[in-house]
Amino acid sequence: MRFSIDAHAIGRHLTGNEAYVRNLLNGFAKLDKFSEFITYLSVEGATNWVPARFTHRYVANNPFVRLGFDLSSKLRHDGPI
Repeated sequence: MRFSIDAHAIGRHLTGNEAYVRNLLNGFAKLDKFSEFITYLSVEGATNWVPARFTHRYVANNPFVRLGFDLSSKLRHDGPI
C-alpha cells in the first residue's frame, strides 16, 4: 500500500503538532516495513526528522496554496491507495 501524510508541521516549530506528526511517522516506520510512505513537507531540512525509507515531497509553506492547490495536486500525482 501507499500512504501519504501531510507532515508540513515538521521543522516549523509548531510544538505539539510537530511532535505528534514526528511520532506518528516513527510509529508507522516501526509497525509497517512493507508499505510505501510519502510525506509532504514545507521546510527544507525537515527530512532529518522523517524516517529514511519514507519518500518526501515539498509543498508550499503558505496554507492557502498548500491546502488549495499543492496537496491535492501532489495527491493526484502520487495516488495513495
